[in-house]
Amino acid sequence: MVHYNNLSEIIMDKENYPIQGGVFIEKSKLDDMKNANYWIISSKESRDMDFVDPVTLDNFNVKSLLDVQTFKGIIELKIENDSNIKLEQTDVFLEAFLYYLENDDFLD
Repeated sequence: MVHYNNLSEIIMDKENYPIQGGVFIEKSKLDDMKNANYWIISSKESRDMDFVDPVTLDNFNVKSLLDVQTFKGIIELKIENDSNIKLEQTDVFLEAFLYYLENDDFLD
């Protein structure tokens, strides 16, 4: 499990995500995704660790956001479509995440 203090940190670490897993967000900051805490839990960890079951995850006050592949895919598509975008441009990626969460589709 990897913890990130905000959206910028998790975006900047995209090359280190596990191949499979989930991205979780701090429930109390769902309306402030830029400043929320995030966790990535690999699929292997979720099979091996008791705290990943839904009842115990609730104790961490987190919510499943996206699977790792989709999260990374959103970042990579934005960069692919505009080579001038830098990982530091958190607002660009936040817009794309919100679009995906609302429309279940990628923002071009």
